[in-house]
Amino acid sequence: MRLVKFLALGLLALCALTVAVVLVVGLRFDIEPAALVEKYAGPPSRFVDLDGLSVHYRDRGPREGPVLLLLHGSSASLHTWEGWAAALSDRFRVVAVDLPGHGMTGPWPAGDDYSLKAFADFLDRFADRLGLQRFALAGNSLGGTIAWTYAGLHPGRVERLILIDAAGYPRPEQRRFFGLLDFPGAELALRWITPRFLVAATIRSIYADPSKVDDALVDRYRDMVLRAGNRAAILPRLRQYAPDLSLLQRLDMPVLVMWGAQDRVVPPADAFRFQNDIADASLQIYSDLGHVPMEEDPARSAADARRFLLGD
Repeated sequence: MRLVKFLALGLLALCALTVAVVLVVGLRFDIEPAALVEKYAGPPSRFVDLDGLSVHYRDRGPREGPVLLLLHGSSASLHTWEGWAAALSDRFRVVAVDLPGHGMTGPWPAGDDYSLKAFADFLDRFADRLGLQRFALAGNSLGGTIAWTYAGLHPGRVERLILIDAAGYPRPEQRRFFGLLDFPGAELALRWITPRFLVAATIRSIYADPSKVDDALVDRYRDMVLRAGNRAAILPRLRQYAPDLSLLQRLDMPVLVMWGAQDRVVPPADAFRFQNDIADASLQIYSDLGHVPMEEDPARSAADARRFLLGD
């Protein structure tokens, strides 16, 4: 009996030590916006006030050219589009934006509405503020969900739509994951526990070729997640995620579905579902790319986007 008690106490001590190590290694405090602005917001970064939110965006290319508006994925930032901006801004006015709760835009100053409808409303007001009446719209992952949601709600404003490994279709593992969000400590972990090794492992998992992930890329992703308020926005965003797939039936513009066949986040089978459910959709599959083709191989994916946007 004494041996059993000793082993039990030893197991408890080991568990406590493990928790302590995780906290020490993974605990990260927020980074204040000013520090990130100094490090990452050189030209061509700009900020515009929108309902009390200082929205970070980049606007490049000829003002008279056709407009391409770019939406990043969950816990990413507008930096994911740098390759596309460099490749396409000779012909297009390329606008990339940090969505609310992300990047250097940060969280809403009041309230925590991160529903897809709220993101679409934000996008509509942002486009109005920049004077963008009609534009092509591209989105990756969560940004893809927001893109097709917006296009379904405002089809008259979107000339062409590009969905890159877009989310939206329900999956069994997604329901199980959302169920874990109600466990005690889940909110605390999402809010404060952000070890660099976990960020690095996550980014490598979304690339088909993890050797392309360098320290600067990992540091930037981590810094954007640590921006004050961004981690606090993760849980409400996840809990409010409820795509309305009926909006796909309203899409009456040409749509290009681009997908990395090595995507381990959103299954490639969903690419064919989008192609089937959207009236005027074409499909481009990249056999050697993962969840972020526009970041992993910007030259090739941007060339395909150019041809689609120009109607070639």
